[in-house]
Amino acid sequence: MVKLFTTNSTKLTICVAVILLSPLIAFGLLKRNQSDTQTNMNREQYSNTSNISRDQYDTALTKWNNLHVTDYEATIRHSNWGKWKIGVHVDHSYGSKYSSSLQATYSHRITLFEGFNNGEAEKVDVYDSYAYEGMTVGGLFDYVSDILYCQENSCQSRDFFTPSRYIVEFDQTMGYPRSITSINDYATVETRIENVKVLK
Repeated sequence: MVKLFTTNSTKLTICVAVILLSPLIAFGLLKRNQSDTQTNMNREQYSNTSNISRDQYDTALTKWNNLHVTDYEATIRHSNWGKWKIGVHVDHSYGSKYSSSLQATYSHRITLFEGFNNGEAEKVDVYDSYAYEGMTVGGLFDYVSDILYCQENSCQSRDFFTPSRYIVEFDQTMGYPRSITSINDYATVETRIENVKVLK
């Protein structure tokens, strides 16, 4: 009889404990779920989305690097800036002086710059072309890498960051970024490399 009473008493104690603690447990799980959801929402609010993955980027970059290009010409079109042709010399030793996120941009140095005005090419002093260094093959690889960084991480701490949807196309043969389109609440902008001619 005592054994039965002890067993029932234990069961009763457990039942009471479960009844009393279950709201607290549920509240704790709810708060944790809300916290996780809020973290995900905050990350999404300050993150990009795109149609590519880091693996696809790495594959394209490897394809380009395996060509061992040192000099090339490219014709580039930008939605807002128009169209131009550049000659580029790749100097990795110069680029290595800069931060790793910008090394490709600064390695691809513009040696020839021609703007197109009403379809006619006009030469521009190469010193005035530095604003376009981010539009070289190296510059666009750095740009895509940064897009992916802000896809994989929150970029909330950046000034003037606008989360965008990006559509990226890589050249199937040579690997370089053929087209990058940015879509957000303010504008849709495309940068397109119309062609690349390898000189060396």
